[in-house]
Amino acid sequence: MKATSFRINRTLKEMEEEIIKRNDVTKASIHRKAIRNFYEDSDHKIMDKFLIKEKKSPNYVERKEKESVYLSEEMEKMLQEIAGENNCNISTVFFYALTIYVTREYSHL
Repeated sequence: MKATSFRINRTLKEMEEEIIKRNDVTKASIHRKAIRNFYEDSDHKIMDKFLIKEKKSPNYVERKEKESVYLSEEMEKMLQEIAGENNCNISTVFFYALTIYVTREYSHL
């Protein structure tokens, strides 16, 4: 496992913390499930607005919160594969995968 960090937005972080509190799960388990689910159960396509790099764009999705992550070699390879398919970096893939997973889980609280 390799320690790293990615940027996410405040709303996503708050939703993730609520899931952790209510379901008694760890951040690491949420991260693993988010990456694995996006890799195995999706077409790997990332919404265009998540791919916008220009911070001044009105459609840019802000990511100001730091999220510490432990990545296994396998998870990093999954992120890299999807990043290559979308011409983006693994940080964008992680943010998008986590957004999808946390939004779905939060809706079940």
